[in-house]
Amino acid sequence: MKGGEIRHIGRSWKAGKAGPSAVAFRAPGNAFFGPGDVWREMLIELTGPAGGQLDLDQLLTAADGPVRADREKLDGRECVRLRFSATYPSGAKERVTLWHDIGRNYLVCRVLVERPDLPTSRYSVLQVLDFIEPQPGVVFPVKVRREHFRNGEMFSATVATLTDVTINKLLPPDALALPQVPRGTTLHDRIEGKEGPIDSDWKPLGVMRPAAPPPLPPAPKVAPADAPAVPSTSEPVSTGRWVLSGSLVLLVLAAGVAVVSRVRARRNSTA
Repeated sequence: MKGGEIRHIGRSWKAGKAGPSAVAFRAPGNAFFGPGDVWREMLIELTGPAGGQLDLDQLLTAADGPVRADREKLDGRECVRLRFSATYPSGAKERVTLWHDIGRNYLVCRVLVERPDLPTSRYSVLQVLDFIEPQPGVVFPVKVRREHFRNGEMFSATVATLTDVTINKLLPPDALALPQVPRGTTLHDRIEGKEGPIDSDWKPLGVMRPAAPPPLPPAPKVAPADAPAVPSTSEPVSTGRWVLSGSLVLLVLAAGVAVVSRVRARRNSTA
């Protein structure tokens, strides 16, 4: 819910338990919603370099340097094309191209995101396949296809479709009613920083406890000042693993030295 808050409901399966347990989340309305957010799915809001959802103005503000603009026809329709680059907090860069359909209120109709600096060159194509115009001048996208490519080959494709779209009309009173959850569901409240069981109307059952802090990310590796920034695709390796690997190497070297010493001693005794 834009301008309000986001509520997730789901089920969690854990090893050793016979069935799933209910789980719920409460987050600010401007948090990253993920799959299911109409604004994101229909390309009205886009994902920024830092991972959050941004509208067009915010996205262009986060660009590296100036934004280039020109006109181009896409599927026979006149569009405004915007091109810019953006940098992730990790240092990885991407090139973004947006096509805005002039005849459809300048809504985004196609997005191309290129990441040529990755070890496996990747790019994504997001395109609106269908718009509706329920009222003259009121246009809204209802079908978007996403294709993701690695080294020139598509490895993922999804299509999001909206149905029963109502725009600028009154909704039934229960249309936005919160769904009931099983009594005892654990709520992770990211607005107030608390967690605990709730009843079917989202009210706490007793005193809520402070939420556990999220795990800290691994410390970044410090590269030389003149080294180019190359994003890593490998998972972080624990310090214990490096210590264990180093110990094994020392043991192998020690065993090798012992064997060589014994061979030399035998040769000297038989000479």
